[in-house]
Amino acid sequence: MRNTSPMLSRCTVERKNGTFCDTPTMVDAPFPICTKHAIKLYKHMLDVARYDFFGMERPEEKRADHTTWTLREANHKTALQMQSMVYYVRIHDFIKIGYTTNVKQRMSQLRVHTDAILATEPGGRDLERDRHKQFADLRIGTMENFKPTKRLIDHIDAVREYHGEPAITGCIPSYLD
Repeated sequence: MRNTSPMLSRCTVERKNGTFCDTPTMVDAPFPICTKHAIKLYKHMLDVARYDFFGMERPEEKRADHTTWTLREANHKTALQMQSMVYYVRIHDFIKIGYTTNVKQRMSQLRVHTDAILATEPGGRDLERDRHKQFADLRIGTMENFKPTKRLIDHIDAVREYHGEPAITGCIPSYLD
């Protein structure tokens, strides 16, 4: 959404002293920001682009320019796709706790819709094992299925509150398109 509202015609960047810039914004800015602060933000993002998704400094020849910025976005999308997640999904009368690097594909394998995912948290096999131990007394049989008790539901609610909406890895989130 472009800044077309007359109410948002002043820069809303907060200075160190707590006051706001209040300079007129750029007409086509996606949010209320003046040219000076847009340039500062651009320079900051170029500096950030010197590092890959995992914080490793890129070689000099791959530093931020428009081509590298596109490469960085692609690396970020790939990392999101490959990020291991512990998921909590309701299946019939139980809750399955598992982990995967591709939540969307895993839900397809389980034949459940992604709407059935109650929460996700970053983590892999070790975190999944910890969660299985944490809720061992609720386990149904030898599988990864657990009784949906208040304790487990409270834990899932806390995970969701902390990590937000379930991350559906394996697809490109709409905000990155």
